[in-house]
Amino acid sequence: LDHIKTKKPIKIFSLKNAKILEEVKPVSEWILMQTLIALRHFREDLVGAKIGIIGTGRIVGHAGSAFKKLGANVSGIDKGGDLEKLISENEIICICISEEGNHHFLDRRIIDMLRGKIIINSSRPWIIDQKYMFKRLKEKYVRYMACDSLKSWLCYGMTDNLRLTDHIGGSTVGARNKVNEWLSKQVKFWKTGIQKGEI
Repeated sequence: LDHIKTKKPIKIFSLKNAKILEEVKPVSEWILMQTLIALRHFREDLVGAKIGIIGTGRIVGHAGSAFKKLGANVSGIDKGGDLEKLISENEIICICISEEGNHHFLDRRIIDMLRGKIIINSSRPWIIDQKYMFKRLKEKYVRYMACDSLKSWLCYGMTDNLRLTDHIGGSTVGARNKVNEWLSKQVKFWKTGIQKGEI
């Protein structure tokens, strides 16, 4: 926002680390839903499935907890962990990492480790070498992938083992209502001169 020139200062309210986010779980729900759809595509069960999650934070925590409650075996690493081990030990790989510094995190070398794997990507599409991933999906080398970024994949075409949604992961009425309620409280606190709102 440094480039914006205004006569009056702009107040910025950030959701980062806000407690309200513990109640907002639509991306975790999307991960669970897409995993179930992928397994049903192959007439398989979640119970006993081996799921590896790449990433840390509340989304990973919520999704991992839901998987465990439904009987899946869950393991996870952050982006600096032993990725080869995680991939080799699990049949489903969920990618939940931030976009910062992760352009083509899944490059050709890593994609070539994904033979027969189901990929659930809730991260931005550019963390994947999309052109090469699509090639491997079309060859059925990578078994299946779900990604929440419809428009960025359309230029490659479609294949029956690629499921795309149009960036709906965090877009639910409930999530928007909770965030709007939180924001209204922050504005009220700010206007009345209270320095710290209900974070």
